[in-house]
Amino acid sequence: MFDFDQEMRRWRRVISKRLPLHRDAVAELEEHLRDAVQRHVENGLPQDVAWTKAMDELGSPDSIMVEFNKLPRYAVYRWWPARIVMGTYFIVALLLSSLIIARILEGKVETLLALHVMSTTLGYTAVFAISAIAAWSVISRAFRGWTDAETEVFSRTTRCVSMTALILTLLGVVSGGCWVYRQTAQYWSWNLKEIGGVTLVAWNALVLVLLNRRNNERIGMVLGLMGAVLVTLCWFGPIFLSSETFHNHSGRSMPIRVALIEVASLFTLLCLVYLPAGRVRHRN
Repeated sequence: MFDFDQEMRRWRRVISKRLPLHRDAVAELEEHLRDAVQRHVENGLPQDVAWTKAMDELGSPDSIMVEFNKLPRYAVYRWWPARIVMGTYFIVALLLSSLIIARILEGKVETLLALHVMSTTLGYTAVFAISAIAAWSVISRAFRGWTDAETEVFSRTTRCVSMTALILTLLGVVSGGCWVYRQTAQYWSWNLKEIGGVTLVAWNALVLVLLNRRNNERIGMVLGLMGAVLVTLCWFGPIFLSSETFHNHSGRSMPIRVALIEVASLFTLLCLVYLPAGRVRHRN
């Protein structure tokens, strides 16, 4: 006997494997398929015949996959988290670059110092972008499940942004050292900001090495989340530990609150990382 719900579940499993990065499209295709079957049944066809006719109209999962995969497979720009996060990062980079170039042309800031500020800011922000992609992926994995294709595109995105962060942060450290040399005749003064910059250069290099050796989504997610904590310490730690801010009670309260919120969020997301994929959805 024909079981419509069973056939629909089987079709959904097959099409989901064919289009792992297009969950919204799969849901839309399923809606169209249900509507087509309902329409044929209302026209007097038996349900099994209506199903076959609707499937012929929609096309086989393989033919649908061909249409969706005309672009290169697992391309980063086809993954919505990458589109949104990297698009936002590009806008921030464009605005910051425009602002600094305007100040250089006005003669308000030296070119070398401007290069240091711009490259350091964009390098540090890139690490935050990796953390945003990781957090998005952790939540999606826990609630909606995860596939090998998503692991591949997540790793590619993280490697791409990590390389960007490494190059920019290294450029910021070098340009900063050159600017300091012009002021004090020494490249390195063991300043907390300098140590933070070198630490992030080493961190981004470590992330790239680990991601190239292990194509595992959990490792990438944990590294991405930890990067947010590290860049916060390297960026804002020296400001918080300065004598003026450290001895000012009102100046200490806000960084402490931000740190507590970040630690609590990190702990929650790390717990979700080690749940089986889709576990929260299955429980619901």
